[in-house]
Amino acid sequence: MPALIQGIKAFHHLNPSKTVWIGLLLLFSIMTLQNLVAFSENPYSMDENAIYHFHQAQEWMATHHYTEAIAEYQIAIGLTASKTFKAALNHDIGKAYEASGQAKTSFPYYEKAIALNPDFSLYYEHLVKAYGKTKQLAQQIKRWRQYQAGHPKNLRTWYLLGLLYQQSGQKPAAQNAFSKYLSEAPYSPLAEAAKLYLTGKTVAKQDRYNVQ
Repeated sequence: MPALIQGIKAFHHLNPSKTVWIGLLLLFSIMTLQNLVAFSENPYSMDENAIYHFHQAQEWMATHHYTEAIAEYQIAIGLTASKTFKAALNHDIGKAYEASGQAKTSFPYYEKAIALNPDFSLYYEHLVKAYGKTKQLAQQIKRWRQYQAGHPKNLRTWYLLGLLYQQSGQKPAAQNAFSKYLSEAPYSPLAEAAKLYLTGKTVAKQDRYNVQ
């Protein structure tokens, strides 16, 4: 900075009328550069702003102002470098569109969330439910089978597949899925419901797992 001041003084003797403007311009440039350097040394500042907008979005969601919530989520996406956080934000945009009655618009956001965090079953589950709201049962089965194939240790996927196959009238496939679930998770909370589905008995509403 002292060298800059000396340079400005020297220029002043040559051209006094322009000294002030040149000095201000140089100072502004240096201050801008310093701010950029400081920002690059503090990468968390963007994520902190992203978290702020995320909380703003959550507040809008709580009061059913979905358009405003979506706008805040979008801002947060642009401010974070975290793939996991971006996935969560895209998922939340999907939920906002779904809550506002625009289930079809939610699809690409759920898909983006899955692409960013493919091991998180909740994103697949909510995508499948959104397809259910638009009566796209074949697409529900397709996407859930894709998840199940890649995540065989998630046993609940067999139960959900059983429900979807049953809804589509594919009884043998439904029975196979429920049987697979029971063989791997005989004491799980959904085991009794799976047994009832297998025997063709009515399952009480509180014991079902809704995929719609």
